[in-house]
Amino acid sequence: MNWKTIFITPITIYGAVSIWIVVLGSMQIDRNSSWVWAIGLIITAIGLYLAARIIRPQRLRKGFLICLGWLGIFVVLDTILAAAFAGLEYFFDWKTYLPYVLTLLIPMLFWKLRL
Repeated sequence: MNWKTIFITPITIYGAVSIWIVVLGSMQIDRNSSWVWAIGLIITAIGLYLAARIIRPQRLRKGFLICLGWLGIFVVLDTILAAAFAGLEYFFDWKTYLPYVLTLLIPMLFWKLRL
């Protein structure tokens, strides 16, 4: 496995979602609105889909291992950055875990459709 595949992809996706939230915050828009969260989730899904097309895992096991690596990086970034600004209550919201589920599902679905 290429280390760039494991590290750069999730950091780029996380950065895109973070930029979206920072821009909204600078425009004094409520970042806790459901539409803000939904667009952030869409950005994540598109990023994961594009990343899955780039990595094109040949085997389900390899794709799953890459997804687990991405998930680990997302959790670490959320722990360091999001929890630092929002507090540990960030992890008490069910919406926090949907991007994690997408991280595992989207590349797996892409692998299945590839066959």
